[in-house]
Amino acid sequence: MAMEVWQLVFFQPLQRQITLVCLQLINDERQNKRINTRFIGAVVQSYSKDQDSSFFLKFMWKILVELGFMENSSVPNNRHQITSPTLEIYKDYFEVPFLDHTKQFYRQEAANFLVHNSISEYLKKAPRWIDEELHRAVSYLHSSTLAPLIKILEQALVHEQLEAICTEAKILLHDDNYSDFACLFKLVDRVPNATVQLKKIFENNFRPKGIESMERISATAINDPKDYVETILKIHKDLSNVAQKFFHNNEHLIASLNKACENFINNNAVTEAANNATKSAELLARYCDILLRKG
Repeated sequence: MAMEVWQLVFFQPLQRQITLVCLQLINDERQNKRINTRFIGAVVQSYSKDQDSSFFLKFMWKILVELGFMENSSVPNNRHQITSPTLEIYKDYFEVPFLDHTKQFYRQEAANFLVHNSISEYLKKAPRWIDEELHRAVSYLHSSTLAPLIKILEQALVHEQLEAICTEAKILLHDDNYSDFACLFKLVDRVPNATVQLKKIFENNFRPKGIESMERISATAINDPKDYVETILKIHKDLSNVAQKFFHNNEHLIASLNKACENFINNNAVTEAANNATKSAELLARYCDILLRKG
């Protein structure tokens, strides 16, 4: 009986208004205002679960009256066709508008934030927004909303800001600010295929460093396999230390570093001076021979 009254009095004629009230409450909480989360939780349950207790009706009625959404009058007794709450109803009447509202909200928040703050500050703010929203979802939304919510947040806060993020990545790497780049990469890595450009930027940053190091020894290393190979080993060790310290040996960034090393090993000032693409292999072979002779 309680469920029938809920359907007749609230859900059928007022579902749109109830959803809008929920969205406004969620928006208020995003603005750090205290809200009645019980109301949202109760609405979510009423959309997605069978409720046959008179306590549920009294609870919902009390909250709606407190919010000024309903007058404190008796419950009408007219009867119409009753629709049982299902997950489909929840998705149609709550989840779809909630996700659309969330997407628009964070698009606007991101745009406004970037007008007044640097992209570096944005990279600290975006993960907090995501964490807050996921905590909110776990607290009073249906569990099925979590996956599409994450996708919406990643689209609005990461993918749509990718151009600015990549520009910042170049600056961070140029300044050897690997700690902030690691935070940047962690954020972007949430989005499938979004790190492709970042990995290329990472590779392109270290390749010139290797080429520059080889230029400094080119005059002597062309005939000194020990100097040549040990310079390469030092560069590789330095890059490996960066990968381990700041990126926890992330396999994708390790692959980018290896590509950068491969590039400057095969094409550098020494190989150009020798006019020989196999000069690196020749010097490496001679270095190995020196080691073998030492026994």
